[in-house]
Amino acid sequence: MSSKKHLPEYARSDALESHYSLKTTRDDDYEAQTVASPLRMAWLKYRAWTLPAIISLIIVLLGWPATARSTVSSVTASESVVLAEPPRNSTGLTDAVQWDNYTLFINDQRIFIHSGEFHTFRLPIPDLWLDIFQKMVASGLNAVSIYIHWGLTNPAPGVLDFDDWRSLQTIFDAAKLAGIFIVLRPGPYINAETTAGGIAHWATSLVASELRTNATDFKDAWTPYIDGIINATVHNQISSGGPVIVTSNYHQYHAEVNPSQPWYMPEFQGGAFDPWGGPGYDACELLTGPDFQDVFYKENWASNVKLISYYMVYGGTSWGGIPFPGVYTSYDYGSAIRESRALSPKFDELKRQALFIRSSPELRKTDWIGDTSTGIPGVTLNGSAAFVTLLRNPDTNTGFFIARQNNSTSTDDITFSISLPTSQGVVTLPQTFSSIALNGRQSKVLLTDYSFGSKSSLLYSTASVFFAGIIDRRDVLFLFGNADQSHEFALSLTGNGGVRASQADVKFTTKPGTKGSTLVTVLPGVKGLVTIFESVSQLVLFSDPVTAATFWAPTIPSASGDLKNFWQFGSNDTVLVGGPYLVRNATITKSGELALRGDLNQTAILTVIAPSTVKLVSWNGEEVPTMVAASTSSGGPKSSAIRTGRVDMKLTGNPILVLGRGLDRGQPYYNEYYRQASLRGWSGAVCCENIVLWRGHFMASGSEKSVNLTINGGSSFAASVFLNEQFLASTSGGDQTNALYIFPTDSVNIGEDNVITVIQDNMGNDEDDNEKSARGIPGFQLNDGNFTEWKVQGKIGGYTGYPDKTRGIFNEGGLFGEREGWHLPGFDTSSWTSRSFDQGLPSGKAGVGFFVTTFDLDIAKDTDVFMSFTFDEINQPYRALLFVNGWNFGKAGIQYSYLYRIC
Repeated sequence: MSSKKHLPEYARSDALESHYSLKTTRDDDYEAQTVASPLRMAWLKYRAWTLPAIISLIIVLLGWPATARSTVSSVTASESVVLAEPPRNSTGLTDAVQWDNYTLFINDQRIFIHSGEFHTFRLPIPDLWLDIFQKMVASGLNAVSIYIHWGLTNPAPGVLDFDDWRSLQTIFDAAKLAGIFIVLRPGPYINAETTAGGIAHWATSLVASELRTNATDFKDAWTPYIDGIINATVHNQISSGGPVIVTSNYHQYHAEVNPSQPWYMPEFQGGAFDPWGGPGYDACELLTGPDFQDVFYKENWASNVKLISYYMVYGGTSWGGIPFPGVYTSYDYGSAIRESRALSPKFDELKRQALFIRSSPELRKTDWIGDTSTGIPGVTLNGSAAFVTLLRNPDTNTGFFIARQNNSTSTDDITFSISLPTSQGVVTLPQTFSSIALNGRQSKVLLTDYSFGSKSSLLYSTASVFFAGIIDRRDVLFLFGNADQSHEFALSLTGNGGVRASQADVKFTTKPGTKGSTLVTVLPGVKGLVTIFESVSQLVLFSDPVTAATFWAPTIPSASGDLKNFWQFGSNDTVLVGGPYLVRNATITKSGELALRGDLNQTAILTVIAPSTVKLVSWNGEEVPTMVAASTSSGGPKSSAIRTGRVDMKLTGNPILVLGRGLDRGQPYYNEYYRQASLRGWSGAVCCENIVLWRGHFMASGSEKSVNLTINGGSSFAASVFLNEQFLASTSGGDQTNALYIFPTDSVNIGEDNVITVIQDNMGNDEDDNEKSARGIPGFQLNDGNFTEWKVQGKIGGYTGYPDKTRGIFNEGGLFGEREGWHLPGFDTSSWTSRSFDQGLPSGKAGVGFFVTTFDLDIAKDTDVFMSFTFDEINQPYRALLFVNGWNFGKAGIQYSYLYRIC
């Protein structure tokens, strides 16, 4: 087979193209990847290796596997050929994780690694990590990719901090409880739109050699950090019953072929970051929305990818000094889970895909047979606007025909038909209507000889599989398809007492050559859940995509075992639950209680498909009344397998508090207090994160008329310049500005010490080739005169003596109020002046002021309320920091008429 690939085009508007792209990485960056074996042994064994093998050797799972282009085209679907298993590989240190040219093996089982990226440091509340993990598992994902930030964990030479939100053990424990594997990525370089790409800031100053090389001083800088990662991880690897299956470094993409390794996409586009002045994260979500996922995620399947991670599934918040200069505080990323932790429409599409992958063990081992551009043996495609790729399982001959538009930028509706081989001969699809439809940016997976349950199979299907498995010793198949399209599938309907759907828009026929299979046609107009067929041994369901996305398939944990919460490895038991906003987990007690835990955003009707041993259903500890047998939307006979009941959303208190215009300021829980920040007061302790103050002193002769300053602060930085506390001007723009600041008449104190003060808002260090970014004032000229000295002030305590060990080194800057702790909860403001926030500074002039307010939240118990802060859109130059209970959670400002909205 030809190795040429026909990849879809990615349409972008010109306005978005510069910062919305498939996530790529440096071509010259090093890469290391390590299967989670005894990690310390691996580290010690390969420690002397050069930097491109930082942690140890492993699978560089990138490239086209040899089996990706199979030469088994002479084997027809009717010929059952059992091929020998290809050889497995491992690190030689453990067999808990192995791999061949198809997939990874965990504990001797093939696994399709279906992962999403989540950076715990961008959600510095450890109690909420389980929330994200549970949502990822609920979507059907089985792994999470996690960057660890060197600079946050190792803030100074010799200082390692794995406490609080930097804890690795808390990550591992939460992941194990949720039932999700971990791909741990500790760097030391991570990129990730973080300052210096995650490299510790102290290393950018103290390491003389070029960073990210084999230089001895750079290696000496990161080695203690990596040692700390190893010590924290070694007992949490899969070989010790933990969730960590792989440790890896920052990746680059290759086009190399490695015939012994599966193809790994470590960072496929789960959204996009929004730059300063960008269109906003709602636009990012729209650009990479469900239609993008439908086409491009499935195109990755068509390329025979068996390890993939979406960057990001939850983006979070780049609080404090975490961002690199190109992005602002919010790292929402337009992800499936938004910054607020709310589920977006992208989550629904992710779940429809992920549960199909979870339900399809035959997809874990496939050969790439061909596509429209190379030709597919035995397949005839009628419809030039369509593009089809065939993957085939070499053991079962299950066929996965992945169809999309030939022009992936097209939003036209197209149709096609296809003749393809099955175990019962060549079949032309569809058989009962004219053609298969693709509505705009839509992709479908047509199936042949697809097994489900213990002994059932589809001969073929043009409808999509949402879920396939066993519930209560019954083979269950849940199909879905657009309500405005026709769908067709053929299977053997088996079992005693079988009942078929009786509605007019579901047809049952037989065709010559299907040898006992019943052909089912679902006509346009079907919405809601329909029971196609039910017997004692089989249940076949169909719905529209929206209805399918309201269902959940939580793992029923095993009674014991290290991996008891993990699908496939600890349990294959599940139930189907439709209706609620989220189902987090489910258990079935010996007494027959199905205990569901989850979230509601409104009153919901639960639709439950569970074992017959279930006698009652509870929701968050309360029994759901009147769980009764129910018919589906067809209005047919009541199903013995489907029960429904009502759960009410109970909400008390006042969870929503709006601070700003329209608020009754007489409410007792809301008061604002103001204090002007001093430009005086000085300390020699220096650190470069966030706001830094500079002071240049000169003894005036009277001839001094202006000062020229060159200031570096990173793209989108800003600075204000004062003479003897009199405002001169502000500067902002690119990485560096050079400006002349004129002294007002009589502003210079002749014969005295005069002070130029520069308040500089640092934007972090660059993350690519320039991690040692120039920051500060590299050039200054007093016209006419000379400076006697310059002083600089950053956060209190610098890199080692900063007092706030909880929030860490990136939370604060050098403002007087920050150094005094005005932003911290509990600070006494009783002597402060009461002042409305919208009144601004008392002088009405440029300066720095702190506003502090306190309020009480009245939120009902067990209620998860999403809260955020949006700065008003005002058209004047300003910079604002938002501290919430001491955490620097937001930065905003106006620059060149752009609004920078954070949180």
